Amino acid sequence: MKRRDFISASNVVLRNLVLGRAAITGGSLLLAGRAQKVFADSKNTNFPLELISAFDDLQGQHFVGLYSPHDNKIQPIAVPARAHDSLVLAKNNQILFFARRPGLHTYIVDQATASLQHVIDSPAGRHFYGHGCLSADERYLFTTENDYGKGLGYIGIYDCADNFKRIDEMPSYGIGPHQLALMPDQKTIVVANGGIMTHPDQGRKKLNIADMKPSLTYIEISSRKKVTQVLPPHHQLSLRHLAVDRNGKVIVAAQFQGGGHGNGAAPSGLPLVFQHQGESQLSPLKATEKKWMQQNDYIASVAIADNGVIAATSPRGGLVNYWQANGEFISSTEIRDVAGVAFQSSGKCFWLSNGAGKIRQVSSDTLKTLSNAGNVNFQWDNHLSILGA
Repeated sequence: MKRRDFISASNVVLRNLVLGRAAITGGSLLLAGRAQKVFADSKNTNFPLELISAFDDLQGQHFVGLYSPHDNKIQPIAVPARAHDSLVLAKNNQILFFARRPGLHTYIVDQATASLQHVIDSPAGRHFYGHGCLSADERYLFTTENDYGKGLGYIGIYDCADNFKRIDEMPSYGIGPHQLALMPDQKTIVVANGGIMTHPDQGRKKLNIADMKPSLTYIEISSRKKVTQVLPPHHQLSLRHLAVDRNGKVIVAAQFQGGGHGNGAAPSGLPLVFQHQGESQLSPLKATEKKWMQQNDYIASVAIADNGVIAATSPRGGLVNYWQANGEFISSTEIRDVAGVAFQSSGKCFWLSNGAGKIRQVSSDTLKTLSNAGNVNFQWDNHLSILGA
């Protein structure tokens, strides 16, 4: 489907959604009361207010929404295209959901009513990459975008106080910018440039695998200038997802594009999770080659606990992996198709989600399971956020 045709079709659906004719909004479903198989076996009280994620139902309908694991209640909002990551705009009582690459919309949801409030359309000649971050005062939204005519990455800047009006942009200093985050100095953005060129007329096809140029790039917001840029040890290690701790250490995860996924070849065994804090190069977290091979060349999400423990998910490997703050490997746990991970500070725990509808709560101190929840009639997408962390 051509971009203009997709925009036209999507906008018809979006108009209906905002008007309330096609979305399940302003309400919730208590899934336990709908004769559906659920998972709930916890007496633990450290539940967040709600988990936030994109998800699909078994018929392939796309949703974004809020989920309460303590009572298995979900507040779904139908959207026309699959979403990816989300973030909480607490100042405005809003939640933002970013369309999956090559997405054309960012959905603004009212937290109180769980209804679609507004939609940000990508500028002409651009598409979103599924991620965004906020300035320290929550005045400005930064989104990763692709100028597919030039084949270059940009970071769009939007004014959250003026109906998310686009006011400026800055280069990402790379191709295929994916996840980004505000550094603790509140003056710098770090972005994982995946290095992969795409075009919406060709869907998710990767157009430059042979000569990819991934990077981890730091940009000063005020000047829009590149501060530092470091490269992965292999040019086909597409840097995608990252997390930043309170001291400014960046954990960045990769997906290897030169491997054999889908064609029967063995995984590369290359390290897929790195740390960086001012050095001239990325430092891989420690694990055996066998352990890296088990990840099947793919890490989906990363999170860092207050005690420094790092969690990284591999849906292709069916594993969530844990490392100490110094990069020493701790352990892995098998969870089929696990992708989403988020850290809840007040509960000292990680929350995990998978494509089979399950939610798991894990202590960040002991790495033991604290609770299981979820619903088999939904398929959680790759990322989780927490409301009330």
